[in-house]
This record gives sequence, C-alpha cells and structure tokens, in this order.
Amino acid sequence: MGIREDLAARGLTTEEIDKVERNIRTDDELPTYYSASLGREIKISREFEQFLILLEDSLKNESIEWITNISELSTPRKDRDELLLIAIESELADSKSKLDALNAVLEDFDAYNSKFNVEKFANVVEVGLYLQDLQNQVLELVLQRDRMFHLQNFTKVINGLYGDGATNEDTQKQLKSWSVSFNEYRGSK
Repeated sequence: MGIREDLAARGLTTEEIDKVERNIRTDDELPTYYSASLGREIKISREFEQFLILLEDSLKNESIEWITNISELSTPRKDRDELLLIAIESELADSKSKLDALNAVLEDFDAYNSKFNVEKFANVVEVGLYLQDLQNQVLELVLQRDRMFHLQNFTKVINGLYGDGATNEDTQKQLKSWSVSFNEYRGSK
C-alpha cells in the first residue's frame, strides 16, 4: 500500500493527502528530537511528520511558545530539585548519625537497668520513683529514636522519588528538541 492509500485509510481528505505529499521530506531531511531515555537524537516518524504538515501554523507557533515557556519555568524547578536532593541526603545522613547515637544510649541504659535488682526493696517508694523518672526520660529517647527511624525511611522514599523524577538537563533537552520539528513544518502549503 502506498502513501496515498495509507493516508486515505486514516480518513484524510484528498486535499489533506495532497498537502502531505507536497511537503513530505526525504529520510535524510527528516528532523530529529532528542530522546532523554536513549541519550541520542531520533528521527521523527512519518506519521508525526504527516501530523505536523497538517497542523495549523498558529498551533505550531503556540506549541513552540509553550515549549519555550515551560523550559524557562522548569530550569528553576531543576535547580530546586537538585537543592532538595542535597537537603534530603543531608537529612538522611543526619538521621543516621542521630539514630546510631540514640541506639548507643539506649543499649547502655538497658545494660545499666539490668543491673538493678529491686525485689528486696520493692516497697521503698523512692526506688520506684527513681526508676520511673529515669524510665520516663528514656522513653523520650525511644520516641526520638523512632522518629529518626521514620525520618530515615521517609527521606529514602522522597530521595527515590526526586532522584528518579527530577527535572534534569536531558529531559529539558528533549522538550526543547520538539520545537525544531514544529518549526521545520511551519508554512506547509
């Protein structure tokens, strides 16, 4: 099946088919876009070329404007994401240090507490009060340790989300590369 038949099968009118045929490029002349996932330029497909040929110039121009505007807005987002990753990584390292320190204190307390044999003095009020006061303070350390543990897990999740989805130079390059294709087919007659 030839190109006319393919286009007719898409439901294009004779006028639209003629416009595509007048403006179609050779394989060597096809514009490219940058693929961030592959890290290289890719030639546009014939179907995308046909779409661009038939797209009104006003919409091509508007598309280029959107690409430019979004690119300008995403640059600060990229910077913000990079700073956020640094802050999250710092928070993660800090929480690991705090968690290690709290675990050491709690282990020491467990060793200290295990030395107490209060059976013979269980009825002495001050022994009970002392141990209760000490336990209350240690309970606060346990809560801090638990918060550090949860903070550590939270920062790992956030780091994964931003690390995988952050705006970067490749994704910006990919977005900007689309404007070349829209520009190439402006003025299709």
